[in-house]
Amino acid sequence: MRRTRRILVLLVISTFAAALPAGAASYTNAVWNHDFPDPFVLRVDGTYYAYSTNRGANVPAIKSTDLVHWTGLGDALPADRAGALVEPGSCFVGTLLELLLAADRSYMLDGVLEGDSRPPAAVRLTGMNFGAYPMPNGLTRLQSRFLGEQGHADDLKRSIGQDLEAPAAAAAGLVTFTPDDIDWGDEIRVAIEARAAFSPDALTGMEASLRFGGPETLESKIFSRLSAWQNWIFQRPNAVGDKGALRVYGTGQRSEFDRRRV
Repeated sequence: MRRTRRILVLLVISTFAAALPAGAASYTNAVWNHDFPDPFVLRVDGTYYAYSTNRGANVPAIKSTDLVHWTGLGDALPADRAGALVEPGSCFVGTLLELLLAADRSYMLDGVLEGDSRPPAAVRLTGMNFGAYPMPNGLTRLQSRFLGEQGHADDLKRSIGQDLEAPAAAAAGLVTFTPDDIDWGDEIRVAIEARAAFSPDALTGMEASLRFGGPETLESKIFSRLSAWQNWIFQRPNAVGDKGALRVYGTGQRSEFDRRRV
């Protein structure tokens, strides 16, 4: 299986190599001798960025200027149950920005951490964020995020293609928190600890409801209401088991949750 995945990397890169000018660097397989499943390559201003589905990291990413010599970039989209984390080296652009918009909260580092020579983190809107990925409620994620602010999502089209660092991203409403390097570690720790205090099932239902605001459709009823609350919560041991929240409610006993569920 790993050999097959490496072959896929070579096939994708070979497609781009056909467009390289004569005299480009030659290569010997494998150009990236690591597990890198389902690869995709994007060219930006003469630099090639490749990312894959998760294998350890959430979205592994690498870059190259010649499709032969590659440098690892770490995790392009670091995320956990506390939401999305936008740090130097992140890649929340266009289609990938949709993952940030889908999170109920996001933390973007304002500036850089001490000793980090990389440029500050930035997010970038593209045309893909304005209609290519409608939600079950018929709205884009930007429209859902700014549901009560008429026209704000359309106003953001003026920012298409711009790299928005933390102050600009916060002013645009694209991220929810922008701690600086002094507060970054503590803010992330508190956020994770707060989330860990919730029942995983209750957290799933809360997030599903928040993410499908706006017009009610058949799809939103099924996927955000019925599926989340009835199938994922009320019928699960975390709710109705011997130590489930509904069973011990009002007794003074502490409920016990299986946190591996979500």
